[in-house]
Amino acid sequence: PFPFLFYLGILSNVHINKPTLIYFHYHYLPYGYWWDKIKKYLTLNYIHHIDFKLKNGVSIEHYAHKSDYLRLLILDKYGGIYYDIDTLVIQSHHSLLKYACVIGIQEKFKNKEDIFGNAILFSRPNHFFIKDWLNKFENVFKNEEWTSASLFLPTEIYNKYTDQYKKDIHVVNQTYFYTPNYNEDYLLFQEKEISIDHNTTTFHYCQNY
Repeated sequence: PFPFLFYLGILSNVHINKPTLIYFHYHYLPYGYWWDKIKKYLTLNYIHHIDFKLKNGVSIEHYAHKSDYLRLLILDKYGGIYYDIDTLVIQSHHSLLKYACVIGIQEKFKNKEDIFGNAILFSRPNHFFIKDWLNKFENVFKNEEWTSASLFLPTEIYNKYTDQYKKDIHVVNQTYFYTPNYNEDYLLFQEKEISIDHNTTTFHYCQNY
C-alpha cells in the first residue's frame, strides 16, 4: 500500500517544481487510496528485472542497494533529476537546473570529512562523474555495507578530481537537501523554535527514521 507521506512528497514536487514529467520506477505496483490520488501525475516505468548482478559476478541483494545502482544507470543514459521517494519539496529547485551535475553534502562524517548524499541527484546524460561512479561501483560494493558505494565512493571520486573537473559538478551544502539530517529528528520534534534555512529546497525525512 502507498503511504500518505509518499503521496505528499510527490505532490509537493508537482506543485512547487512543476516538472514536465515525473517517472515512477517500479517493479511491484503500489495500491491504495493515496496511490489512486497520485498516479495521474506519474509516468510509470516498469523495471523488468529485479535480479541485479555486477560485472564481477556479485549479486545486489537488498532493494535499497538495487535502487542505489539503478538510479546511476538511468541518470547516465537519460539524465534527469532523481529524488528518493521519502523527500518533501520545500521550495523550487529551478536555480539548480543550469548546472550539468548537482550533488549535495549529506553530513560531516565523524565531524571530519564532508560526504555526499545520493537521495537527490541532478545530471545531464553521459556526465563523466556519474560514469566514473558507475564504473567503480562494483569495486567497492558489499551487500553488508550501506555507505561504501553510495556515499563514500562518490565523495572519494570527487575529491581526487582536479579543479578543472570539479567545476563541472555543482556541490551544494547540507542545508539544501539534508537539513535536518537523519540523526537530527530532535530538531523537529523536541525543539520549540526552529527556522527553515533559506537555502533548503528539499527535506529528506529518511523513512526508516
